[in-house]
Amino acid sequence: ELLNGFKRYDWLWNNNPLDSIAAFTKTNPSLQDYEDQLKKFGAFEEEIDKISHSNLIGAIELKTENLCQQLKSQAKEWKN
Repeated sequence: ELLNGFKRYDWLWNNNPLDSIAAFTKTNPSLQDYEDQLKKFGAFEEEIDKISHSNLIGAIELKTENLCQQLKSQAKEWKN
């Protein structure tokens, strides 16, 4: 269940940022559309910051700090 929660971010590594940007710009977006996209990526970063870096599952503790750092790094790559 914990790992399934990370599936919502799979577009960060499954999609190519350059291809997605090219497709977005072909839609002739307005300045507001660009701003909305940047806000979306910022919201993802904030959401990732709220993910617990330590999760107990029975006797096993899963550390997700590195995963969260990589997710934030990927989100920043999309934003830049």
